[in-house]
Amino acid sequence: MLGAGNVVAGACLTFASGLAMLALDTWVNAAHLRQVAGCGVLIKLVLLGLASAQPTLVLPVFWLLIVLSALLAHAPSHLRHRRLF
Repeated sequence: MLGAGNVVAGACLTFASGLAMLALDTWVNAAHLRQVAGCGVLIKLVLLGLASAQPTLVLPVFWLLIVLSALLAHAPSHLRHRRLF
């Protein structure tokens, strides 16, 4: 996404792997989409699509994705698995 290689292929591969991970997590636990972790993945997929559609936003969205991923990955389980609705 940052100009190294085929940007479209990289974005499609990243989106497909994120969608596959979301589908597997939801299959194992149907409540995943109502939890912070599941909503976080959905937000990251939307941000990836935004960055793909608007090349001027690639760098800020990239860093936002890194920060969001780190926060969600290292958050305590009671926060990651908290139901939002």
